Amino acid sequence: MAGFQRIETRDLHRKYFLSSDRFRGPLHALLHWRGTVLPAVLSHPVFLVTMTTYFAVSLVHRQEPVIYKFYEIDVKFTAALGTLLIFFSVFYSGQMYTRFFQQYRTTCRIKAHILNAAHLCSALISIDDDSQNIRFDILRHLNAAHVLGYVCLTKEYEEDTFFHPFNHKHKMLSPEETFFVSQLGMDEKSAAWSTCILWALQDLQLAQKNRLFQSDVFAQHILLAIVGVRDSIQSLFGTAFQKVPFPYYNLLSWLNTFYLPLAAYSLATSNELPRDFWAAGWFLIFLVCLGLLGLRVVAEDMNDPFGHDVTDICVYHFLNATASECRRILSTEKIVSTRAGEDFMSAPDSWSEQLKAVECARVQDLIPTDAKIKAVHQRKVSLALQRGLPIPRAPLWMKTKIQNLTGEISNQKVTASL
Repeated sequence: MAGFQRIETRDLHRKYFLSSDRFRGPLHALLHWRGTVLPAVLSHPVFLVTMTTYFAVSLVHRQEPVIYKFYEIDVKFTAALGTLLIFFSVFYSGQMYTRFFQQYRTTCRIKAHILNAAHLCSALISIDDDSQNIRFDILRHLNAAHVLGYVCLTKEYEEDTFFHPFNHKHKMLSPEETFFVSQLGMDEKSAAWSTCILWALQDLQLAQKNRLFQSDVFAQHILLAIVGVRDSIQSLFGTAFQKVPFPYYNLLSWLNTFYLPLAAYSLATSNELPRDFWAAGWFLIFLVCLGLLGLRVVAEDMNDPFGHDVTDICVYHFLNATASECRRILSTEKIVSTRAGEDFMSAPDSWSEQLKAVECARVQDLIPTDAKIKAVHQRKVSLALQRGLPIPRAPLWMKTKIQNLTGEISNQKVTASL
């Protein structure tokens, strides 16, 4: 149980890390140590070698009289090489960023499929003693597959320290079923969780055989949710199996390992810089190491989002929330109210009456009246006087025709709105 409590505590730290004030601004983020790249960068062997090289070469090279003459390397050469290395590092971290959130979205999708199955089972399966057991069986087998998927995926969540305590807490599998999946093995294999998916499908088939659905379409919706869980878990395994190509990772490791000490040596032996610049040059080297090594550390952390880091995905939260929400959905009873439906239906009627009144007012504005026709005729007369044209007349037959035509149009609009 100690390992299970450690996982629970670590997951609480992750949720606190996400909800804390670390993201309030750049200055606020500088005050934090945990969850940053600083611990990994400052203890990295390449960083230690780089800083040691800079201080040692600077002290010997700047001494007078000159004890040893170092060969000078042009700073422009190391700057060009550093540009290439920055490109490789940014591209590598971008790939890991895409990979991280792809697996996060898949984790959310697994939870969504299970909750969809819970809602569908609760709403579409007829309620009696047999159907209650079948609904519970489908959901507990899906939750067991959810947990076993992560147990088989990563070594962070092991059978003895995580699965058995979690199963004891949520009562997902019976002792016989637990023994059966234990015999199948949970070490990076898919047999355990896929067996639970198979049991859920067999439970659905039993529900169809007992005619607990009013239509086969209802069973089809639950089937799609179960298959969605299976596809999403398999997607996690596919992403975890396909790592970044090793030649690219190997090339980036070589460049980081040899470039940073070389850049420190070049800056320490440069004669283009003032002799007292070495006292401030160490900070420049520190920023270069922080940028290049920090990008690599972030990328390596995002490469495995199901590890023990505080910035990894809150797997325990997803599992625990999904199981608890399934129990809540299945235990929710329908509240019968005779007045609620009538009140709901009366609200749209009153709103439609207001819409009718507004539409009628708009139609009335479109109907030309004697005052409107007179105003239009007066504008035409004023324009004719200004331009020296003959004064137009307002024939009565046109006025009558316009009124009849607009009246027919307004009646059609009012009828359509009703």
